[in-house]
Amino acid sequence: MLKCIYRTYLPGSGSVWYDSAEYGRIDLATLPDRAVIDIRTREMGYVSQFLKVIPRVSALDVVMEPILARNGVSRDEARIRAVGLLERLRIPEHLFDAYPATFSGGEQQRINIAHAVSWKPRLLLLDEPTASLDSGSVELVLDILRELRREGTTMIGIFHDTELMASVTDSVFTIC
Repeated sequence: MLKCIYRTYLPGSGSVWYDSAEYGRIDLATLPDRAVIDIRTREMGYVSQFLKVIPRVSALDVVMEPILARNGVSRDEARIRAVGLLERLRIPEHLFDAYPATFSGGEQQRINIAHAVSWKPRLLLLDEPTASLDSGSVELVLDILRELRREGTTMIGIFHDTELMASVTDSVFTIC
């Protein structure tokens, strides 16, 4: 049975501590907006429940974009890394140049995950990352998340599937 912990948080009364590569140990709750934006751009990845991308950008470009923006790698290297990740997530090659808006929900979610993890962020926020995936795709994603965790990525996620959550977490906090 899950236990619930109830706390009252008043604006300005909480702290969210983060060890930033750029700023050191900081409280995200009190950090100036520009610094938060900088950290989100340089250190944080995010997987939402739904893919939100520019409609006429190919799947390959969606995955390459964060690699190019953050890692200073060549376009050719970014393409190699993005193709490898798309293949690993079982996106058919004929869809690489297609627009994700035309994909199934599961294909869109795998593009969403590829986009978030392609550059190996220090902190990865996950909002039901496997909700629209079949069991085979769930296992592929879990393998990627476990690999990132072994390489040092910290993850904070929302999962409704407690069995799945237990397979990828170190700590669980129940919020009621």
